[in-house]
This record gives sequence, structure tokens and C-alpha cells, in this order.
Amino acid sequence: MIKETPVFFKSDGLNIFGVVHDSSTVTHNKAMVFCHSFAEEKLWSHRVLVSYARLLAKMGYLCIRFDYRGYGDSQGEFSDCTIESYADDIKNAVIYIKTTFPKIQEIGLIGHRLGASIVLDRYDYISANGPIILWDPIIDGNRYIQEFLRSHLTTQLAVYGEIRETREKLIESMESGKLVNVEGYDLNYSQYDSISKIMLNKQHYDSGASILIVQINRNLKIKKDVEDLAYRANSELKCVVEDPFWREIKKFYYEAPELYKATTDWLKELQ
Repeated sequence: MIKETPVFFKSDGLNIFGVVHDSSTVTHNKAMVFCHSFAEEKLWSHRVLVSYARLLAKMGYLCIRFDYRGYGDSQGEFSDCTIESYADDIKNAVIYIKTTFPKIQEIGLIGHRLGASIVLDRYDYISANGPIILWDPIIDGNRYIQEFLRSHLTTQLAVYGEIRETREKLIESMESGKLVNVEGYDLNYSQYDSISKIMLNKQHYDSGASILIVQINRNLKIKKDVEDLAYRANSELKCVVEDPFWREIKKFYYEAPELYKATTDWLKELQ
């Protein structure tokens, strides 16, 4: 039987909401911390992460999913968040597992999209000691945040029939201290800047952890920058065919079978 327990833990004085998944029939010595994606991507991918946490719990992992500050039922404002604050929240989720479940010997991290980028880039700071699983990591943060701003231009066309504020204007507004609302999320310059500076293919990673990168595509063609990242991180690389469930698509994803299988098979190989 899988137990799902709502919890709160502290991060920089804020209450961070999470859910712990564990099996009452298994003695746990391994845990996995789930690190979600950014803005609307978190909303659309939520069910996929829930379903996989339940699957891992059945396999004997104690899992915690949580909302970064400014998301869901956690305290804080979205506009105050940066890559650094997200990393703090992940670190404090790891600390919560260590202090609440002292029999846990190994704590791994599973990140999706921007969550995956933070997991890899801040692994040493986060102080986990288990495997790293990166689902479709954001490699070029500047390109990613520019695409995020582009969605605001699409909204302007739909609402006004024209673009009233270019991306350059939006960035200037943030630089002057104003908030820019994109898809219902208030973005400030600190957050914009911290994301835009992510460039995973500018360095090599020597975490000592076992790492899996899973590229999620509608075909099995692996992208060159993902291959490069796998080399730099000394990780295993897999490619799976799934629809982009982190976007608003016609099919609602309750689970991602190919993604789950690739990840689960890899975890079993580590045992």
C-alpha cells in the first residue's frame, strides 16, 4: 500500500509544501526528490511526476514531490524566485528527508526541464548523494527564457491583434524594476537574468554521481547539444518517444510509459 502524506518544511524561513510517497510494506533506504519544471510547464507535467513518484514508491523508494516557493501551496511570491532560491528549496527538501527519515542512506534527484538544469548545475550545493535523473534538461537558459517571452507576444496578437511590446521592451521593463506578466506569471529581472545565464554546455561536471539524461522527443533523433551535455556530465543518455506533456496539448498525460521504462530500467541496473 502506498501512503501519500502532505508535509511542510522550511526553506529560508518559508513554508514549502510537499507530498511524501512511501510504501508501508517496504523498509526504505533510498529516497528520490522530485524537482519540477518552470511556470506553466509545471502545471501540465504535474500528473506525470505524481504517477512516477507512485511507481517508484512501489519499487521501494521514498519519494518527495514539493512546490518551489511561489508555486502551489508553498509560501512566497513567484516574482521573487531565482535559480538560486529554487536550488535552496531543493537542498532543504534533501535536508528534510535526512532529518525526518534517518534510515535513508541514499537520496537521489529527479529533475524535469528547468528543474533538471538546476539539479545538475547545483548538485554539489544541494548535497544529495544518490543518482541524478535529468528529464529533458534545459541546456541553453537564454534561448529558453526568450521562448517564454515569445509566448507573451502571441498573447498580445490574440488579445490586441498586434504586438504592442516587443521582447526588447519587455526586458527593458524588467530592467527598470517592473514586473512582466507572462502566461499569468509575474517575471522580474533577477529571475529572468538567473535563467538566461544557464549554459550547461560551457563546463564539465564531476559530481561522482551516476547520471541519466533522457531526451524526450516525438522521434528517436538525439540532438547534438544533448549529446554534448551527456559527454560533459559523463552520463548515460537515452531518448524516448513521448509527446511534450509539459505543454498544453490535445492528449492529457496521466503517465509517460516510455519515459518511465527508460528511467526505471536504468535505476534497476544501478542496484
